[in-house]
Amino acid sequence: MAKDSNHANAFELFAEERALVAAAHELVQQGEFSPAEWQSHYAKLLRKYETLLRQAIKITGSGDAIQSRLIRTQAQLDARNTELRHVNDRLRELDRVKAAFTAMLVHDLKSPLSVVKATLELLAEEPAVSNGPYAQLVTTASNSTEAMLTLINEMLEVARSESQEITLERRRLDLVPCLNELLEEVRVAARPKQIDVLLMCSPVPPVLGDWSKLRRVLTNLTSNAIKFTPVGGQLRLSCQVESHPEKPRQKLVVIRVADTGEGIPEADLPYIFDPYRQVQASEKKGLGVGLGLAIARRITEAHGGTIAVESQVGQGTCFAITLPAAETSIHPTPAAGLAAPGAENPA
Repeated sequence: MAKDSNHANAFELFAEERALVAAAHELVQQGEFSPAEWQSHYAKLLRKYETLLRQAIKITGSGDAIQSRLIRTQAQLDARNTELRHVNDRLRELDRVKAAFTAMLVHDLKSPLSVVKATLELLAEEPAVSNGPYAQLVTTASNSTEAMLTLINEMLEVARSESQEITLERRRLDLVPCLNELLEEVRVAARPKQIDVLLMCSPVPPVLGDWSKLRRVLTNLTSNAIKFTPVGGQLRLSCQVESHPEKPRQKLVVIRVADTGEGIPEADLPYIFDPYRQVQASEKKGLGVGLGLAIARRITEAHGGTIAVESQVGQGTCFAITLPAAETSIHPTPAAGLAAPGAENPA
């Protein structure tokens, strides 16, 4: 046969047999079909039948073997999938235990430090201390305790967020006045380095969120911007509405914090939001342990939003927080006095 019998169709598979039958039929019609010729044709057909029978038995046996292997393979896959589910369950349980342990640990550390801080504040108010040689020592100890409490609070926040315990007091937020309130504090913090702080807002719809949490994110971003921006640099906050890239009818509110600071190395950008990861500049300056941006990402994601970063070394950094709008229609908010001179004001 010209083709493999496993892949031949019915006409190809029995081509020779059909030819024998056709020849015998023609002889019968012509009246020339003798018993001897019938025996010859019959013997050929019988041999072909026996050959086909052996092939069928062989193919059937191969099919049974293949079916058996498929059954064994499926059973192995099912067993592996079950094992993977058990491993994932154990990993999730370990994450939960780790988060609970971390929360308990930092809480136990926070309590005595709070007492120490309160004691130092009382000492600082005593005339014998505030006017004496130990005033600077008490101030230094108080500042160090405050820094430690800030770190512990960040660790507690990370532990809670990892165990999915971030709770939001959602309400409709008009971000323009919220950012205006934050702007004044940022300008005060930036004044010692003479950093120009600008706010540019276009009309934006409200969002559903917890301003105390979002304020914490923005405070962290602006504080980092001030730390890494040189004297006389610029820090720019902006807020605008954009369309969802995949759902044009859905509106997004984007808040950006951009600076003209040192910038972040490209190699660090993929890990910038990971807990306990610091960029090289932070390590050199001894700034924290890399929890602020991790917390910022978790808070943003808890609002159903995203946070992204773009940066070039020596040019500056821009963080973008994208939040879903509470509604598609835009209600302009008067922004008189919100932007610095030269900034864009909402109409």
